[in-house]
Amino acid sequence: MSNSRDGEAGDSDELMRRWRARIAVERATAPRPGGALPPLQACDPSGQALSLRQAGALADVGGSLPPFSHLGPVRRAVAKLAGRVILYFLRLVTVDQQRFNRLVVEILAAHGGRNEALDAQLGALGQRLEALVGELTALQTALAAARPAIEAHDARLGAVEGGLAGSAAQLAEHAAARERDAAAVAELRECVGLLQAQAEMIRRRVAAAAPDATAGAARPAEPDAGSAPIDARLIAEVLRGSEPDRAARQEQYVPLFAGLTDVLDIGCGRGEFLDLLSAAGISARGVDRDPDMVLCCREKGHDVAGGDALAYLESLPDRSLGGIFCAQVVEHLRTPDLLRFIELAHRRLRPDGIMVIETLNPESLMVLYRWFWVDLTHERLVHPASLRALLVSCGFRDVTIRYVPPPAGALRLPALEAPSVPAERLAAFNAATSYLNDLLYASFDYAVIATR
Repeated sequence: MSNSRDGEAGDSDELMRRWRARIAVERATAPRPGGALPPLQACDPSGQALSLRQAGALADVGGSLPPFSHLGPVRRAVAKLAGRVILYFLRLVTVDQQRFNRLVVEILAAHGGRNEALDAQLGALGQRLEALVGELTALQTALAAARPAIEAHDARLGAVEGGLAGSAAQLAEHAAARERDAAAVAELRECVGLLQAQAEMIRRRVAAAAPDATAGAARPAEPDAGSAPIDARLIAEVLRGSEPDRAARQEQYVPLFAGLTDVLDIGCGRGEFLDLLSAAGISARGVDRDPDMVLCCREKGHDVAGGDALAYLESLPDRSLGGIFCAQVVEHLRTPDLLRFIELAHRRLRPDGIMVIETLNPESLMVLYRWFWVDLTHERLVHPASLRALLVSCGFRDVTIRYVPPPAGALRLPALEAPSVPAERLAAFNAATSYLNDLLYASFDYAVIATR
């Protein structure tokens, strides 16, 4: 019984749905007064707005009756009465459709406003694009007009680059030629220096051999001039540097002999230190085994004896000297002669007398591979610690070592500054760099200063 009722209810529901659908179709397709509705025009804003208003007016499906103007009065009255009854029941089933239609109309209206904004933006972008196209066209026209000038400029630039390349080659060739000329000039200066030294040597020997014009005047004993016009000592003296350079280096020792008398310059050479002592008012004399150097010093008016330094010291009485200066001499002595020289110097000095010995620094790598071998008369290098120990063992006191500063411009490795490296590792590296600097670029000379 229930199954039959359920079947009947299902059939009635299906009939009701079909009836509702048919009414909706007839209502939608029924002719309207004034003709059919125009379709929505997305591309025409005014037409789109009109279509949306019409859609809004039709959104209330089953909300009102048509006017029935095509019917007669009786039929119109019957149709309106029947229509009100039907419309009453239709409102129960079309309420959801009305809501749906209103939502659709609202969504279409919202999208319509958004489309209008997008259309406005697209219009502005189109105008901007047209302006850019115009600018691009103008630029292309200007570029086409300027292309011949650009090509001409490129051609001139290529010519200039070619000229610069040729000039660079000429400059390189000129620099190489200047280097060759500088080397040739240096070699020529060295030869001229040797020739000048030889000429001065010959002049001094000729002057020394000439008879004295003053009758009965006593002349000092002349040193043996030897037979060779040039020897190793002359070459070493030329390579040692000019007199002003040597005087500038030895000037630092003059204050050590202030207030002393009878200072002896052993190996006085051309007399640079004797000139400095004389200018300071300190009485001094010298001794040198090179006869040409002796004649040079005598021409300056200095009291200089010729001969061996050890023999000259042995000829002097004890405590007869106020000071002894000996520069670049001990490296010419063999070990027994060096020991004898220090012993004799201690005996010939007065109490509180000063002795200064300057010699090459064997701790300098440049001295080891270059300067020691320049002078062919060098015998050996004397280490500062060894020379100091010899002076102390012989009885000298207040023995100090003074290193002569290296020439200006000597290269030294800079200390490393690296904040990212640990401090202890950086300090160890810089300490090793400092030691390497002392080894490579140490002072070329040192002096030992001692008091009797």
